Amino acid sequence: MDCTTWSHLWNGGLPLMRSGLELTEVPAVQQKRMVAFLNQSEVHTTTFLHDGNTIFKMILEEPTSS
Repeated sequence: MDCTTWSHLWNGGLPLMRSGLELTEVPAVQQKRMVAFLNQSEVHTTTFLHDGNTIFKMILEEPTSS
């Protein structure tokens, strides 16, 4: 889809936030795109948690100066 196809959905804000919207008028999300988005989200979340865990371990393993 090009920009002009989507523009009618975004002119009034988020389409699902407007009252009186017919859901049959909103185009469906392609299943492949949804799966790709979920996979990407999971990879980014896992990477974020792993990196945070690595930093946290490094901080805990630092010798305390006393």
